[in-house]
Amino acid sequence: MTMKQMSVEYRRSAELLKKRIRELTPLISKENLNETEKALIRSRLVTLNSMLTDTLAIAVLTERYYERGYRRSARYTI
Repeated sequence: MTMKQMSVEYRRSAELLKKRIRELTPLISKENLNETEKALIRSRLVTLNSMLTDTLAIAVLTERYYERGYRRSARYTI
């Protein structure tokens, strides 16, 4: 698998994460949930947003990995 092909998979994963975030976000305002359930949803949203940020960053890294002059993020380099 090439880096370009990997970037496509990362983009697909990002779309799935976005979809789940869109599904969970309205649940916070539901009145039939108690505060514990709402806190769990908020916690899950924080985790999902972090995963989305990382997934998108890696998608860009894998898309542009072989471009000359592309400055890679120090966060994802060894």
